[in-house]
Amino acid sequence: MPPRRSDCPITYALDFIGDKWTLVVLRDLIIVRKRQFRDFLASDEKIASNILSSRLKLLEAAGMVTRRRDPEHARQVIYEPTEKGLDLLPLMLEMVRWSAKYDSRTAAPPALVRRIAEDRDAYIAEIRSSEKGARRMATRSSKTHRTDKRLRAFVQEVTATLLEGKPHRTPGLGTFATCTRRASEGRAAYKMAMFRASAELRDYASGGPPPAVSGPHAEAATAIIAAMQNEIGVNVPLLGRLAVVSVPGEKPKVIFHGAEDLNDVLAAS
Repeated sequence: MPPRRSDCPITYALDFIGDKWTLVVLRDLIIVRKRQFRDFLASDEKIASNILSSRLKLLEAAGMVTRRRDPEHARQVIYEPTEKGLDLLPLMLEMVRWSAKYDSRTAAPPALVRRIAEDRDAYIAEIRSSEKGARRMATRSSKTHRTDKRLRAFVQEVTATLLEGKPHRTPGLGTFATCTRRASEGRAAYKMAMFRASAELRDYASGGPPPAVSGPHAEAATAIIAAMQNEIGVNVPLLGRLAVVSVPGEKPKVIFHGAEDLNDVLAAS
């Protein structure tokens, strides 16, 4: 904990978040919704790993951030904001609005700036509600999905099909397949997992009814869909993370992040 310099409330806050990195980490955690160490390192500011580590430890010691083991990858840690950390969200949103007003090169999406100006309290409430739902879902999914035999059978079938170079379609859920990420400067082309949501699942992401899944893995797919309705989503062992992500000013999007171990195997195949 930083030494106390005075009883001034502004000084008190600056002792925790007054450097040039801590609010950037909190921004990624609360607004961008990053959760793992490597995700923070990938931000545009290119924070050094030793600085990131020290800031996360400071925030954890201050009671603004918690950490827990990823139930699907024991070596990885998931970081989450506490209520104390979330209480800084109004401050960060005002900083976004101030910068958008005076910085001609701001990267703040216009839709987000309008949302902050017109409906800030509702936006804050949405983020808080989503965080609470994510915590509840993480508690349930970490205990059930890892031991669910039906889910394991579904995942094994999907991954085996992908490794054969074929797509795997689950009616109502969508199609798991592979694609090739194009090469860019300093990075070779490689094969990775992708997911194309069904029309019913896209409607569900926009507020419609849950899709009616069918086939031998209907029960497992239904469990996945139920767990997708928060921005953290659900980590499906081996396959990766599926979630419904709300986009300010736009309709929600269904996203899928293939697991690193699966993508590594696909890239090598």
